[in-house]
Amino acid sequence: MGAVAVVVAAALVVGAVLVVRNLGRHDARAETTGGAGGDLATTLPPGTAADTAGVPDQGTSATTPPPDLSHDQASQLNALLDESSNARDEVVSGVAAVASCGRVADGAQALATAVSDRQDVLQRLASLDASSLPNGAELVSLFGVAVQKSLEADQHFAAWAASIQGSGGCQGTAPHDSDYQAAAQASGAATGAKQEFLALWNPIATSEGLPTREEKNI
Repeated sequence: MGAVAVVVAAALVVGAVLVVRNLGRHDARAETTGGAGGDLATTLPPGTAADTAGVPDQGTSATTPPPDLSHDQASQLNALLDESSNARDEVVSGVAAVASCGRVADGAQALATAVSDRQDVLQRLASLDASSLPNGAELVSLFGVAVQKSLEADQHFAAWAASIQGSGGCQGTAPHDSDYQAAAQASGAATGAKQEFLALWNPIATSEGLPTREEKNI
């Protein structure tokens, strides 16, 4: 009986050791998976930092804004207005130089330059896209009429100046021939077209941060 008691006691000891080891392994597994709370990555609600870790952010990439077509087109038209304005300044100074008979050659040259500049404006205007501007087609048409009438006036003034220069100049005040009269008539028609154009242009210029104008500035 003593031997049997020893064997039974030994079996009980071994069983107790195995139970302790199994409990230890269970606790270790629980610790590695977050303890009583389990795996945080599987228990947190969708959308949290842990849930979205490693997922690329689809909404923060920088995007290129679309081009401002209306401002670009208005700026291009404004550049043509500047060129036309410079041509008008040439006309004013050229006519004054010839009319005074003091600098006929200089005046004739200034008027010839104005003719060339107006022709350049018309050529560039023909390819201008104003589709993004309010009343863009009408705007371009009215400006084209104004420049065409101004060009006709410039050409007549240039012919007047060339005639006076060809005759050896003048004394006192230059005579007003048929070319001068035709120039004055075309200039009046140009002024009317400019007024119609500016009624459409100046509100656009204001909205686009560009200078407004008067007839004398075209």
